[in-house]
Amino acid sequence: MKTLQTRYPVVFVHGMFGWGDSEGINRKAPYWGGTTGSITEYLSERGVECYAASDGPISSAWDQACELYAQLTGTRVDYGEHHAGVYGHKRFGRTYSKPIFEDWSEEKKVHLIGHSFGGHVIRLLAHLLENGSPDEIALGKDDISPLFVGGQKNLICSISAICSPLNGTEAYKTVLKYHLLPWLRFFSFNSAIALGRTKLQGSLIDVHLEQMGVNTTEDVIDKKKYLDATRDLFKCKESIDYDMTDKGTEELNGLIRIVPSVYYFSYPFSLLGKN
Repeated sequence: MKTLQTRYPVVFVHGMFGWGDSEGINRKAPYWGGTTGSITEYLSERGVECYAASDGPISSAWDQACELYAQLTGTRVDYGEHHAGVYGHKRFGRTYSKPIFEDWSEEKKVHLIGHSFGGHVIRLLAHLLENGSPDEIALGKDDISPLFVGGQKNLICSISAICSPLNGTEAYKTVLKYHLLPWLRFFSFNSAIALGRTKLQGSLIDVHLEQMGVNTTEDVIDKKKYLDATRDLFKCKESIDYDMTDKGTEELNGLIRIVPSVYYFSYPFSLLGKN
């Protein structure tokens, strides 16, 4: 068996409706690898330290970036007091008792690989680590998350976006053209709310929507009533479907700044065989 050499750990970040290594569905259908088998297992067997994170499959880029940061640091998910107030959801999510890997630092950076919407998530994480959030800083709170303070330099070695809608996507325009968006929202939101309230939550799948009161975790138990959670989720502007619109993508690209110390790669996809 050929051994591969990497200096830093690799963390894979899934796209819309995706999942990570920690979810039960991944044992039957690996997100990274699919019918060919698990890429993370394949690489691990060949000496590559790699992991597949699990974020909110229909959550916004901001919320997913906060969740990814908490997994990398082994801390409580903090969506930001200002951010939570603007979008009307809870500030805190679940607590991760240990990080994805130990000793994340300038000496042990990370390679981040994002598929589809995951490309937005990892770009936003890099931006927040470097630049923080002026809105959160302006509150002047002592308990602000380190993610929003900024100045965390040289923690990411490279960012690779695979088939990511970094400037929008024709697929979303097709959804709008054929008036499928209301049906897609209805199916995805109701599926998440329903599944998040069954025994499948946390065992087979993980909707990561406790900030919206959809599901409960060990340390977040104030779950909303079904209809209240449904109403709040549908009326909230902050979700993956908004970030996928031309306007949402424009806002993300207007916020995110390139971090000079990070190597950026993007691998597009075209059914026509043209990039």
